[in-house]
Formats: sequence, structure tokens, C-alpha cells
Amino acid sequence: MNDRIAVVFGARGGIGAAVRTEFLNAGYRVIPINSSTVDFNNSDSYQQVSTILDADPDIVINCVGHFDPTNTETHSKTMDINVGSNWSIIQHYIENPPPKPVKIIMVGSSAYKSGRKSYILYAASKAALYNIWQGAGDYFQGSTVTLSLINPVRTRTPMIDMSTAAVCLSPKDVALKILSMASTKSNQLVDMKYPEET
Repeated sequence: MNDRIAVVFGARGGIGAAVRTEFLNAGYRVIPINSSTVDFNNSDSYQQVSTILDADPDIVINCVGHFDPTNTETHSKTMDINVGSNWSIIQHYIENPPPKPVKIIMVGSSAYKSGRKSYILYAASKAALYNIWQGAGDYFQGSTVTLSLINPVRTRTPMIDMSTAAVCLSPKDVALKILSMASTKSNQLVDMKYPEET
């Protein structure tokens, strides 16, 4: 029986729900967190995150995400959710270095290197995650914290309508890859591809 604790932010969404299921199946004790517990558009979100992480998890997976297909929203919501949620987790461990190893996995997107007119802010926020991964990974070098970033290609989730896309990953595909990353004791950048490309 696995006695490790996994905190899953965004556990109600497509990838997050799949991550929760796969980690439960692997024997982890999972603490699922969704927007009813932490509101990343709220100035109190950092304190809410810190309180959750005081549970001393072994792995923290952030599947929280926001997508505006209209390009009409202000930047705040996209950046606060897609970038700020990850920064709150990292900032907690900067201020509270854990005595035992902790693995953080951020869920990005292949959009980080391909901005498009239909998802300007979304792509920009995912590019920011890449830079956070680089900088915070260097910061935590030699510490008990390891930081990984996974960038899936198109994935069939409720957040983005991929019903007309011929080829997509499933949330389970991404969740299983995240599960395989959980035991790696180094910083990782994983750019997921479509099955026929691997």
C-alpha cells in the first residue's frame, strides 16, 4: 500500500479528475482541491494554498487552467489562474522549505511555443510557465523540492472544445504520464506528443 500523499489542484476538471483517479488507483492518498476550496482570482489564494500544503504532501500536481476563446477578457483571470496558481505553490516552498522531498508538477500546454490569434493570453500564460519552470528549477537545485512541467498537445477536456479535432490526447493519457513522472527525483520538462508521433 502506497502511503504517499498527492495534492491535486483542479481535481474537478478533465485532466485533474483523471489525475485524481490514476493516483488513487496507484494507492496514493489524494487530497483533491477545486475552485470551491481555492479561488485563484482572490487575493487570499496564497494563504489558502499554504494552508493546504501544510498537510505535508509528497507530490503537488497543479491542473488548474483557464481559457478565453473570445479574447475579450482582461488579462487578470487568465494570468491569475494559469500562472498565479503555480506561483502560489512555488512561493509556499520558497518560504517554507520542506524537510522531506516534494515533487511539484505543473500542467502547461504545447501552446507555450505556438501563440495563435484564437488564444493569445492562454498561450502567453503557458509560455510564462516555461520560464517559471526554468527559474524556480534553478532556485530549488540541491534542495528537497523538484519541479516538473508537462506540456500536452491537444487534449479532449471540457475547458477547450476539441470535438471537431481529428487527433487528441485523452485526459487519461496525460494523467498516466504525470503518474510516471511522480517518482522521478529530478526536474523534468515533458512535451507530450500524439501517439502516432512517438
